[in-house]
Amino acid sequence: MKLIRKVLALLLLTSPALSSAVTAGFSPINMHHSSWTAKDGAPASIIGIAQTSDRWMWIASLNGLYRFDGVRFERFALADGSRPRADIWGIKVLKNGDLWIGYRFGGASVWRNGRLETFGAAQGLGASSVLDFAQDDRGRVWASTSQGFRIFDGKRWNRADESLSGRTGICFLASDASAMLWARCENGVYTLSKGADAFGKKVHELTLGRMALAGDGTLWATGGGSNELLALSGPGKNKPVPDWPRPRAGGGPLLFERDGKHIWSSQPAGIIRYGPAEKGVAFSMANGLSGNVSNWFYQDDEGNIWVGTENGLDRFRNTALSGVAFPPAYWDAEAIAAGDGGALWVDGNEVKSPDTRTLAALPAQTPESAVSVMYKDGADVWTAGRDGLWHYHDGQRSRVPLPDSVKVMQFFAMSKDAEGGLWLSARNVGNLRLKDGVWQLGGGYKDLERIANSITRDRSGRLWFGVANNSIRVLDAGKVRLYGPEQGLSVGTVLQILPGDHDAWVGGSEGLAHFDGSRFQKLTGEDEDAFLGVSGLIDYNSKLWLNGAAGVTAISKAELALAIGDGRHRLKFQRFNHLDGLHGTATNSFPIPSAVKGSDGKLWFATGAGIFWLDTEKAIANKVPPQVFIRTINVDNASVPWTAGQTARIAPNPGRLRIDYTALAYTMPERMQFQYRIDGVDRQWQEGGATRSASYTGLSPGRYRLHVRAANNDGVWSTSDAVADFEVVPAYYQTLWFQALCATLLALLLWLSYKLRMAYVARRAVQGYAIKMAERGRIARDLHDTLLQSVHALSLRLTMTLNKLPPESAMHDEIEHSLDLVEAALQEGQDKLHGLRSGPVTELLDEASHLVLGEYPQLPLASSRTGVARELASFAREQLLAIALEALRNAARHAQATQIHFQVSYDTDALRMTIADNGKGLPDKVASAGCSDSRWGLVGMRERVEQLGAQLTVNSQPDAGTTISIALPAKCAYVQAR
Repeated sequence: MKLIRKVLALLLLTSPALSSAVTAGFSPINMHHSSWTAKDGAPASIIGIAQTSDRWMWIASLNGLYRFDGVRFERFALADGSRPRADIWGIKVLKNGDLWIGYRFGGASVWRNGRLETFGAAQGLGASSVLDFAQDDRGRVWASTSQGFRIFDGKRWNRADESLSGRTGICFLASDASAMLWARCENGVYTLSKGADAFGKKVHELTLGRMALAGDGTLWATGGGSNELLALSGPGKNKPVPDWPRPRAGGGPLLFERDGKHIWSSQPAGIIRYGPAEKGVAFSMANGLSGNVSNWFYQDDEGNIWVGTENGLDRFRNTALSGVAFPPAYWDAEAIAAGDGGALWVDGNEVKSPDTRTLAALPAQTPESAVSVMYKDGADVWTAGRDGLWHYHDGQRSRVPLPDSVKVMQFFAMSKDAEGGLWLSARNVGNLRLKDGVWQLGGGYKDLERIANSITRDRSGRLWFGVANNSIRVLDAGKVRLYGPEQGLSVGTVLQILPGDHDAWVGGSEGLAHFDGSRFQKLTGEDEDAFLGVSGLIDYNSKLWLNGAAGVTAISKAELALAIGDGRHRLKFQRFNHLDGLHGTATNSFPIPSAVKGSDGKLWFATGAGIFWLDTEKAIANKVPPQVFIRTINVDNASVPWTAGQTARIAPNPGRLRIDYTALAYTMPERMQFQYRIDGVDRQWQEGGATRSASYTGLSPGRYRLHVRAANNDGVWSTSDAVADFEVVPAYYQTLWFQALCATLLALLLWLSYKLRMAYVARRAVQGYAIKMAERGRIARDLHDTLLQSVHALSLRLTMTLNKLPPESAMHDEIEHSLDLVEAALQEGQDKLHGLRSGPVTELLDEASHLVLGEYPQLPLASSRTGVARELASFAREQLLAIALEALRNAARHAQATQIHFQVSYDTDALRMTIADNGKGLPDKVASAGCSDSRWGLVGMRERVEQLGAQLTVNSQPDAGTTISIALPAKCAYVQAR
């Protein structure tokens, strides 16, 4: 326990004192700072930070192992709920990518390839505490334990040979640039040479402490009992120790940034970053550090610096903008102007090499020295403020007398015209022009007397005046042109004008506008960003730069061209704000302009908080693509079991499906942009913005795959998509077997409906047949009782009359001939009566053939019958006979056929009748219309077929003959089938 207390004291040394003063300025460290503590879910007592190749950040604390994605902390656990133990004593990612975890009360774990493997006494790690790990030049893994060194053979840990080193006690391990392994232990420093199997003899009399590898390859020992700083190996060995801030006594960590210029050091009152553009002042809890005791430094693969303290986690990152804070000014900000050779004028001071230190050294602005406008033209500089109007030339400062009308020393704008006259806008007076020692209100132009917020001269010598009432005046060759709402101007108070050769950009309190030479067009950004309060405009590097109420904005000329051509286009832009190192906002009154371009390419911006600059030649860009991960799948706020690479099963009829995901990019997670889509559901990528979840409702049963991708703060997209496969299980009524059953039942229902319909038709046919038979009976009776009896009586009278006449009488022959006619009529009537009274005729084929051959003896007719002839219903027989005769007669009259085939089939399910010829076929008009102007045979056939409830098929081809087929269901055709 004594050893444990000693190491814990080394890792978590409490700061003895707090800084008694707060350094002026934005921060003692010229980087963006973020802090996470318990209120953000961060663990306390952080003793180690590491990053694995999959880009996860791992946080080791006395409360267990955590994983961090830049937004959220999670206590690391496997899918089955198991996790590393909480008594973590050391953590290290080795060269092979494995994450090793050492435990205070014995044992170790390794996380690799998505698996966590733990080693204990059975694998050679008993009750000994494990502090640190390293990998030698042969790839072997070494562990420093409280009972000596151990070597991992892939399955178990073996005791190392200590014949030369002896008992070293607990040690920190590190590799130098030559792959030699160093151990800094309780009683000294030891080395493992390349290819060796054991540590050698002691090489330095140092106590337990940290080691840090510098960018030049020097391995430094830090801390220890005497707070030493010693070069163990590399170029810095045996050379004077640089004048770096010493880490705190007792083992404070030291970190060398990869840029080779900056060093991080743990101090009793916080941390120090030492190097260019840094003040070398401690950054403590008073400045926002999560704790006073910095236990660990780490630089991730994006270059961010991480600090673990007793209270939480801190991140420091470089920003696009650098800045210097100024004490509260009398006016809204400092007046700035670009000097020669990269210099910057601030108020009335020329800073030849402006940077953090030189700008911070400027004297604070006082009410008496406050400058409200500054103007530079060539080698001349003018300032105007509380102490009047001053002219700077060749290092000399001289006062410029003002007219008696200027009582209040408050000025808004200043510029020179093409004739060398100096224009100055003064409160309560208006615009004044100084030429040859004479001041003139409005320069002699009535329209230019009103106070201007901005005065600018363009390259052609025109002078532009921006006025508060959404108005612009232009002085051109002695003429003043007025522009306002009538010409489309709508920017409120005009704050800044940036004229070009043939156009101009206008920034105002209410937005940004473009002037094409005749009209103004207001421009709007994405998400309806109005670009409010633009008091600084710079045209540089194919971009338009704005300094406004929302921060510094950059818009490409290509985007501007799109918007000018299409008023509905919303500008894409890049915004720099507090996340990029900017503090405060641009002024919307004065000093103006609030943005200038330096002669060395730097862009300078003034806000109410200070002066900031962007070095466009050294722009910071995060080129590391984010790594995207799917975290969880939820349905109606209930978690669905899912493991990456497997398919999650979702219960039928899910309500709201939510899939949570994340992406590992640590520089600026706030600006991460996500896109997602589901195959087969989304036609294109859905914009997720910065939200780390996707939601869907109403998904039907089936298999789905979700794709997620992300872009970091500089628009670099992930190289591969994260995917999640899931399946919505169908309910029983959504399954194929249930749908097939429903389809079968529907088909059965349709079949039953058909059968019922056919039965109904058959019943109607029977009823119709019965009615017709009754009618035929009545007619037969009437014929028998009336007409035939009368004809028979007539026959008797004619016979009696004939018998009375002599045979040679002329009348005898006439009456005999009439009697023959009467007898024929009587026979015909009896035949008809017999037809009405008699049952169905079964020989349909013979009767039809006999009748048509009687009319056309030379007809080439061949007839055939299949099946056993059955008794036909009378109505069916009559209609079929009529159809057959019509078809045969048509073939005889019109087909010019050499062969006609007439077939009747007595099938069990139907009576089928076919008349086919090899003639010339039906005319096109008859085939398409079903009739001709003079022939209606086919119409009659179809009407008879419809009455029967049969099916008629007519197939005719030119010069290939005609086939007419009739199929009559058995129930309608046969007597027995009824």
